[in-house]
Order: sequence, then C-alpha cells, then structure tokens
Amino acid sequence: MKFGILITVILALLLVWYLNQQQSVDTTSMATAETTVKSLQKEVEIESSTAQPVKPTPQKNNIELTSPQADKSVLLPPDQDFHPDPMIDAFIGMIEHSICNRFSSPDSDNQIQLSDLSEKQRDHLMPHFDQCKNQAEQVKRYSPDKLMYQLSQMIQNPDDKQRLQDLLFSSKPYTTEQVADIYAEIRQLTGMELLVTTTMYQRFVKQEITPLVKAELQAHDQGMIDYVIKQASFLLACERGADCSANSPVMNNICLEYQQGCGLDLPTFINTHYTVGIRNEIHITHNRLKTLFSFN
Repeated sequence: MKFGILITVILALLLVWYLNQQQSVDTTSMATAETTVKSLQKEVEIESSTAQPVKPTPQKNNIELTSPQADKSVLLPPDQDFHPDPMIDAFIGMIEHSICNRFSSPDSDNQIQLSDLSEKQRDHLMPHFDQCKNQAEQVKRYSPDKLMYQLSQMIQNPDDKQRLQDLLFSSKPYTTEQVADIYAEIRQLTGMELLVTTTMYQRFVKQEITPLVKAELQAHDQGMIDYVIKQASFLLACERGADCSANSPVMNNICLEYQQGCGLDLPTFINTHYTVGIRNEIHITHNRLKTLFSFN
C-alpha cells in the first residue's frame, strides 16, 4: 500500500535532501540553506559522541487544529493552512495535497497518468483532480520543493534546529523521562496531528513500540512488523478524528494504488482487502496501541 509508507517516504526524502542538498527553490536562498545544513551536519558530527538524548520540544500552544475542515477561526501563521506548528503543518500539507502534487508533477515518472487508471479509479479520482486546479496556489505551497526550502529555514531557529537534528540524525536511545514525556504528549493528540506526530517519532516507535508488538505477534519479519504498526496507527488516527472517509487524502492514495479501495473508508478497506492473518495482526496491534496511549 503506497500510502501506507507515504510519510516514511517523506521522511526519507527529507533525509536525502538534507544530506545531499540537491533540491532548489532559488539560487540565493538555497545557497544559504546548503550552508546552514552543512553547519548542522558538522555540529552533529562533533556532538554525536558526547551529546545527551534530546528531550522533545513540547507543543507551545493548546490549539487543536487537526484537519482542513477544522476551525478556520484559529489564526495560523502566514502560509500555514493546517497547523500552527510549521513542521506538523508541512507534513499534513504534504499528505493533504499528495494527489494534486502527483497529478501536476512535471516529473513524468511520478506524474499520475490517466491512461494507466482503471475506469473505477478514474470515476472516483477525476473530481479530485478537478479540485486540484482550484487549489493550485495552496498545492504549490505544499509542493516538495517548497517544503524542502521551508524546512531548511526552520533550522535557523534554535528550537526548530534541535527538533530537526533529533528527527534526522540522532540515534541515541530515549531516556526513561523522555519516553514518559512522549507518551504524555501523544495522549493529548487527535486526528492528522496524531498521525503525523507519531510518525515523526519513528525512533521512539522503534525503541518502545516495535519490541512490544513483535513479542505480542510472535513475529520475526521486521518489514511486516513495521507495516502492521503503520496500518494500526492509521486506524488509531482515524478513530481520533483524522479523515479516513472514502474521499479523504488517505483513501484517495489507496484508490490510486488499489482500485478495490475506491469508494471505501479505511476500516472497510482493511477488513476487506487483507488476508485474515494480516487483518488480525493489524487489529491486535491497533488494540495494543490504544492501551499504550490510554485511548480506551
């Protein structure tokens, strides 16, 4: 399932860009970005042997804005449409406009080709492609190139720089105190905010969640464990307010890859598309996550 790894791909894309500085928005701005990224990398190399694990930066606001349909009376910073935190906003925006970005992509290898779609896929997705034309400016604002530039600017802020360093480079295990803080933070989240935030804490998931799920499922295939955790986390985010309806970005991406998913919501797709064994593992893991985050 391509959307099942979409955010992971986004994280990988960010990492590749930070390491190689191959993306560009304009020459002057990106020259500054490359210098800043190289400076960050140098600091990470110098500090890696002595630095203590970074305590995640807590949310500095109590604004709950979890989807494009959320309360628009909340005053967001300029060029942020989904969340007051610029990093979370960037990830949500990438998901919300992933279909439009692929539809309008100049890269023929990544662009959606209508001729490759089945009749069922075209019937479901064409109205969304038409909407892309009406959202051109917003889609452009959340394009990969623009987001790479936006994130490069964030590392000029000390707090954001620390968060990105922790996200992209740190390999040190979280302390007991940090683990408790992350659990407390996740328990307060809902919707798309929950989905992208838990994904941004992949190191936390690998350290704290994966071993528990592996033991409970008595599984040995690490790739399958990661996949099941991802699908279970999507279900959890859906229950906590993320839009997983038939016309949501989540399901549009699934429809694009699997025509059987067109017109279905996520829970229905999981219950009809997967084999009994995988479906049971997803539900077992989903229940485990609910317990861990006290969402029961």
